[in-house]
Amino acid sequence: MPVKRTSRTTKRSSASSTASPRPSRRTRALGPAQVDRAAADALLAIDDTLRRLGLAWYLFGAQAVAAYGVPRTTTDIDVTVVPGAQPTSALAAAFVANGFTLRFADAAFIEQSRVIQARHTASGWSVDVVVAGPGLEEMFVARAMPARLGRRTIPVIAPDDLIALKVLAQRRKDQDDVVGILRTYPALDRARLYQTVALLEAALDQHDLRPLLDQLEREAKQRR
Repeated sequence: MPVKRTSRTTKRSSASSTASPRPSRRTRALGPAQVDRAAADALLAIDDTLRRLGLAWYLFGAQAVAAYGVPRTTTDIDVTVVPGAQPTSALAAAFVANGFTLRFADAAFIEQSRVIQARHTASGWSVDVVVAGPGLEEMFVARAMPARLGRRTIPVIAPDDLIALKVLAQRRKDQDDVVGILRTYPALDRARLYQTVALLEAALDQHDLRPLLDQLEREAKQRR
């Protein structure tokens, strides 16, 4: 699943799943109020790189939270890409050829962790490119929402999928993000959210995710 591979939440991401019917995809405005200009430059460079390779991807993490109207202060970008037939080494080389430097260039580590840690040279922003595995990550890329960034459209993880991952992370800042998204984006697909959380609980043999989500939904209602 599209979170840092060093986290406890990333080592068991190949749970099989059946996606619910996709709702209509609405384009959100993603502009200066939500994304720093330097971050926008880095995102466009990421999009350029992956478009040239013909690969599907999506934005997640703090910048995705910002895309849904919750302010976040950060200088890093997290994306997930479905590699197709591209080896991880070829992906890393494509980023280097398009204005990125590798923050950690050990090929064996990149292959094992399936995370390309890079920096966009022009903007200085750090970028973590997670190479998707089968299961949930492929489901998330299929459900990503298009968001306008200037004249371009980039894919952002769907709000319900972002909430599910934030609930899984269980850190206080992630819980605050969940409350913020629930408040600013009330039209999300709750039935699909509950289904995804149930899939995560089954895959990880956990039973505390849905109770935590219920708690955060109550907090969001109280803050309105």
